[in-house]
Amino acid sequence: MSSYCIHHPSIKEFAVLLPSTTSTNHLRPRRLISLNLAKMDEHCVPRTQIPERLYRVQHDKSFTKDMETGLVSSDMKTFTEDTSEFANAVESHINGIKEEDGSIFISAFASKAQAEDWMCRKWRSYGEGAQILEIETSRLGHGYVYRAGEVAHTLEVDVSETTYEDLHNEYLILHIVPARAIIARRARMVTHGVENKDSAGSNSSNATMTARQSSVSTVRSPVQPGIRVGAGLPKSVSRLKGESEYFYSPPGSTC
Repeated sequence: MSSYCIHHPSIKEFAVLLPSTTSTNHLRPRRLISLNLAKMDEHCVPRTQIPERLYRVQHDKSFTKDMETGLVSSDMKTFTEDTSEFANAVESHINGIKEEDGSIFISAFASKAQAEDWMCRKWRSYGEGAQILEIETSRLGHGYVYRAGEVAHTLEVDVSETTYEDLHNEYLILHIVPARAIIARRARMVTHGVENKDSAGSNSSNATMTARQSSVSTVRSPVQPGIRVGAGLPKSVSRLKGESEYFYSPPGSTC
């Protein structure tokens, strides 16, 4: 079975490989799956089936780090041989199980309306620090994108604990969304008893939202004072000389 991942000519040449640690001490015991299934890079969505735009709900409490270089997942491990460990990571992420190291995935939705609906339902947890990020998938620089419902079905994982039912319209991006792929940010404010046509999911919450859209060029990702940009970037990411973006490739990948 061949990989569906996209090969980027610049990725492998400049990549700093991840440590080959795949410790699962923090994972709860689950049913093992047959290891004759394809490795994680063979579960990617074909490039032609990835929507041109994806919409990410990013908030103050997200495990995913929002840096000037882009979005970086809290857990950068990869699984190149043991499919059961990859399945555990998928199951934990979809079910919202807070593992010790966070998640290797960055969730995004196929439409802005779905992202707004999700934010409406979760506004009490997210608060006013939430944003909707518009992602242009052709700028991701890698093809490690998974359709949540499809990969969950293929790996036969239990998704009974998920709070989001439309998994076929949720996409899981592996590890990184470079800054160049984030083409717009929408800051959201929660208000009470105010009608707003730009809001979605009014049936899911007693709150509505007002939107303020801003250009990416005028919105800076949050950086803590006194911390050098890129200082906390995982070792698996390296800067291309003369370039402002970061590229990487998980070790053992055929992409």
